[in-house]
Amino acid sequence: MIMLVKHLIRAVADDDWALFGAVLEWSWSLAEPRVDRVRLFVHEANPRAHALEVKAGFRATGLSVPVPGDGTRREVELAVTRNRTRDRPQD
Repeated sequence: MIMLVKHLIRAVADDDWALFGAVLEWSWSLAEPRVDRVRLFVHEANPRAHALEVKAGFRATGLSVPVPGDGTRREVELAVTRNRTRDRPQD
């Protein structure tokens, strides 16, 4: 199961953290298929999105893939596992 995020809102509000939490809780609640890892891809030249996803509990896996249609750019994979603690970050 893949969730593809095409666009990222520039400002992060409480509702955005709720959205991350809701997606993860829904993923963990599935009986079949059992989801043990949620992953996403972020453009290598988007440090704001990368930082947001790290704050949400995602960690780089080391995998990267070419950006579709642009072989000169890469997207990096970030993932969070079921047993990782996922608290809303405190600034």
